[in-house]
Amino acid sequence: MKAAFAALAAALTLGAAAARAEDLALDPLPEDYRSPQHFAFELKFGTYSPNIDATGGLTGKPFSDEFVAQDSANAGKRPDGKLLTSMEFDWQFWHGFGSLGVGVSAGLMRVSTHSFVYGTATDGSLVSCPVVPGQLNCQRSGDTNTLSVIPLTLELVYRFDVLSKRWNIPVVPYLKGGIGYYLWWVADGSGNLAHNVDKTSQQIVNTGTCGFGGDCALGGTFGLVAHPGIALMLDFLDPGSARTMDNELGINHTYLFCELNYAWINGFGSATKLNLSDTGWNAGLAFEF
Repeated sequence: MKAAFAALAAALTLGAAAARAEDLALDPLPEDYRSPQHFAFELKFGTYSPNIDATGGLTGKPFSDEFVAQDSANAGKRPDGKLLTSMEFDWQFWHGFGSLGVGVSAGLMRVSTHSFVYGTATDGSLVSCPVVPGQLNCQRSGDTNTLSVIPLTLELVYRFDVLSKRWNIPVVPYLKGGIGYYLWWVADGSGNLAHNVDKTSQQIVNTGTCGFGGDCALGGTFGLVAHPGIALMLDFLDPGSARTMDNELGINHTYLFCELNYAWINGFGSATKLNLSDTGWNAGLAFEF
């Protein structure tokens, strides 16, 4: 009998201890709890139209000629911007009066159009059609040319998040600035790299050599970039859900943002690099974690 009572007491003691451990595990975290914050991720969208016709040494406006209808009111002007999709990852190495970090980003823009039909010179080589804005003197072929640009950036990022963290004002101005390298290439109708056209003779350079420094339409241009913007912290829409995301997923804050996309990408004034500069706007969604 004594052994039975001892076993019952031990079971009750163990049960009470387990229940207490479970209660402790379910105890809520303090209201001001925040998981550590070191990084940010952005997905953003904007429009982009590189200023290729401003490249030093070009004759005429080949970018406009190719991608703007000759008989339209916009003939000779820069083509309309196309969708630029970008992703950015920041490492926030300092938190004090705001936050400071280093960010890297990559994007993609593509624009396609039907290519022109080339004529034949007296020596048998192919020559491009002399485009005259406002006149349909050049015939389009069934093939397409596609220009692709991948903007790569390395920037210093400052976020003024003092208003949101100290006074619950869900507005975060920020400033980014740094170096950009824009990789570009042109593909022909078969999906292969297109060949360059000599600036002087307007004849197609077709030596079969492709790659950087070769005769195919492929290259890259360095320059400077700046992205001043403002973000709206979305935590105030549902503080409970925001806190749950932080506790369970480690996502500190979620933002909607809009920023100026200033790109001065012309090889620092080089006449041998394609000018890929533009000024536009980006908007998107950001997460800090």
